[in-house]
Amino acid sequence: MLNKYINKLKSRIFKDFTLNIIATLLLTLATQILAYPYLSRFLSSEEYGLMLTIMGVVNVIGVSLGNPLNNTRLLLQSEYEEKHLNGDYNLMFCFIFIVNIIAVPTLTSIILKDFNFTVVGCTLISSLLLFRAYYSVSYRIVINYKKTLYVSVFGFIGYILGIIITYITQIWVFTFILGELFACIYIFFTAKVLHDRFKCTPLFKKTIKKYLYIFSAAVLSTLITYMDRFYIYPVLGAEQVAIYNVASFLGKTVGIVMIPITGVLLTYYAKETRLTIKQFYARVGSFTIVTFFFYIITILVGIPIIKLLYPTLASSALPYFYIANLVAAVFILGNTIQPTLLRFCNAMWQPIIQGVYFLLYILLGFLGMSKYGLMGFCYSILIVNFLKIILMLVITTFSLKKHQKKGDGNFVSN
Repeated sequence: MLNKYINKLKSRIFKDFTLNIIATLLLTLATQILAYPYLSRFLSSEEYGLMLTIMGVVNVIGVSLGNPLNNTRLLLQSEYEEKHLNGDYNLMFCFIFIVNIIAVPTLTSIILKDFNFTVVGCTLISSLLLFRAYYSVSYRIVINYKKTLYVSVFGFIGYILGIIITYITQIWVFTFILGELFACIYIFFTAKVLHDRFKCTPLFKKTIKKYLYIFSAAVLSTLITYMDRFYIYPVLGAEQVAIYNVASFLGKTVGIVMIPITGVLLTYYAKETRLTIKQFYARVGSFTIVTFFFYIITILVGIPIIKLLYPTLASSALPYFYIANLVAAVFILGNTIQPTLLRFCNAMWQPIIQGVYFLLYILLGFLGMSKYGLMGFCYSILIVNFLKIILMLVITTFSLKKHQKKGDGNFVSN
């Protein structure tokens, strides 16, 4: 009976992994294979690098505000259900939405040195990203990854239409507006959490605290994901942003594909109450093998793909190809460990780890760029990513040992 249940659970997890990966592949195809390569052809290297920097701002704000609320809801949902409570989250969403519509136009106007239609378009894109990032939690609460796939199908259609509108108008923001809008339309009509009550519950204070812990780590994590754009742009210029983006394109694309895996992991980890050190390192070993496999595939097939998709930038990007994608691979490995840390370690470790990582990134990245240019930046960030993984392993091991010494091995959301 137990074996039958375990086999059924494994089958369901595999199915959810598959559905979520397909969903992510659709949006990845729309953005990384169609949208960005197309935009790189009608924008100059300087303009394309500037667009990448602006879209980095849009993604950092929208995702780092919305995803933590999604994960907070997922981790505390069982407690809300046990106490028959309904509320808090729509109020919190309204607040972070206001933060979003203030922050995005302010920062994009500073970068562009102007307030124009691009600024308005970026604010709309970020707002739609925020909406999708949080309200898609509805499909994680009940573990319905079919609907997650439908969101991506709608988004894919939207991106295709957006590319067509961009071709007609030569205004690049339409590509992303249409893509996110279509995905949000599906969520609007199917996400049950949209109908939560607009009121505070007795868990409001705990939820805010949990959100702030996760947010403080997430904003640094998301910022670092796009940090190459923000950091290279003022030091080496917009053209170098474009070159590095193309060099690391495939590795980052694989990273996007790996994101749903970490999402599914957290969804199931939220249901677990115990984890041994042996189980943890077995998982880390599996993640390492999978990440190494993806890196080898990237190296084998990458150069012809870059030449095909980015013909105007490929020759400049090739000298950085191997090291830039290795940086992306090690970063991916760290992200696969993150759900374990999020579920089984005290929430205070999240901002500490990301804060240390951020400081090392700033320090070593600047030293590398100032002495050896873009290549120095690549090697510096590779070292920083390895140091982050070591820190995560040490903290998770320490936390698991601490719980095992208590004798119960059980964990609760903190």
